[in-house]
Amino acid sequence: SLLFPNPPISSVIKEPSGVALNPGDIINPGDTILVQITVQKFTIGDTTVSIPITGKYDCSNLPIATVEVNAENVDLESIGWNAPDTYINCRHSDTTLVSIMNRGASAWQLDSIALVTSSSDTAKQFDLKDASGNLVQRLAFKNKSLAPGETVKIPSEFHPTMQGQFKITVAFYLDSAGKRDTILVNYLNGNGIAVQTAMTAANPDPNSPIVGWYVAKGADALSVPLRFTTTALVASADAKRVVFNVTYRQDLFQLNAKPNDFTPSNGYTGVVTNTVDNGGFETVTIDVTNTAGPITNLDVVGNLNFTVMVAKDTTSQFVISNVTYYDEAGNSICYIATDTIPGNYISQNLCGHTSIRNYLSGQLPTRIVSLSPNPVDATVSPVLDYIVIADNTPVKVEVFNLLGEIVHVAKSMTVTAAGEHQLPIGTLGLESGTYTVRLSTPTTSESALFVLHK
Repeated sequence: SLLFPNPPISSVIKEPSGVALNPGDIINPGDTILVQITVQKFTIGDTTVSIPITGKYDCSNLPIATVEVNAENVDLESIGWNAPDTYINCRHSDTTLVSIMNRGASAWQLDSIALVTSSSDTAKQFDLKDASGNLVQRLAFKNKSLAPGETVKIPSEFHPTMQGQFKITVAFYLDSAGKRDTILVNYLNGNGIAVQTAMTAANPDPNSPIVGWYVAKGADALSVPLRFTTTALVASADAKRVVFNVTYRQDLFQLNAKPNDFTPSNGYTGVVTNTVDNGGFETVTIDVTNTAGPITNLDVVGNLNFTVMVAKDTTSQFVISNVTYYDEAGNSICYIATDTIPGNYISQNLCGHTSIRNYLSGQLPTRIVSLSPNPVDATVSPVLDYIVIADNTPVKVEVFNLLGEIVHVAKSMTVTAAGEHQLPIGTLGLESGTYTVRLSTPTTSESALFVLHK
């Protein structure tokens, strides 16, 4: 029998031939036996243990031999780490060291260090760094002796791509007998977090004729506040500066001249850095910096300032896009997700009348269909066939000679119903020649020619 001490020792008694001895086997005088000793775990400090071997001799249990085992100090210490909360969506990494130290009196051969997990998602969150800075999951060593008192430190990185807490095993493989079977284990821990906010160009004025919309007419001044909303950025996000685009219909607004095109709010500096014509739309780039530190409040960062134009378009959005943040050091930040809320604009008609906008849109209040017959003589008058598109439109018809003089008023300014109309153009008193008939409204006019032969 064997008496097992602490620390745990595993032992096997064998004959020199390798055949195991079992309790009850006979040991004859002069026989040699082999006791194989294995230390099952690392021990702290030198440890000497005695393993008595006993058996039945003259019908009593008596000691046959004692094996002395010296468990040498193999004090190897490994160190993992807990990463601080780390932002996701980019390699905004928290880097630190994993290490192994030999506190013992004998050298050990360091074979490799590996990150071990059964989860592919967890594996994506951590890496080791080799001497060239490459990110690897396993780092092998060639003939690396870990001398007594020596520490090997390896950079490791937590660069989360997902939100949540992650834990991965760091396995230190050591070789003390020509094979890679001695392992120390430690752990890396990390928590991936994200930052989300929103920017809006919507009208915050509760007294707007249409809540949330901007309403104005030609020649009005219009300021569009640009602000953070819903969720404020945290100071640890270190968002010192933000750059973004705002796009709107070009014909509806005239951006004020510098430096009045953009007015930063208190605590901010900011300018319009670029203006691009996108085929009917205009895009401006705005660069804003918080002078007091990281952006953390649901602030209006500044106002875009316009003069409203009279245009055929009546509505436009102010669309925020390409929001990019920069930290205190000027590095771009990619771990902040930003929703954007557009502002909406609708035009009021100038003086309450649609005439100018209809004209710009090609929607004339009247249209000449024909002037016939043409030419005419003294016995026949030409007839002007025209259409009034907008009901109750004031219409006037005049006749001009080649000198531009009014020679006849065929119809005084009269409110006219919508529809098609025919108006004879009298030629009494007119001499032979070419004449212009002009159909006019308060906002438009169009003409047709006829020739008179007498």
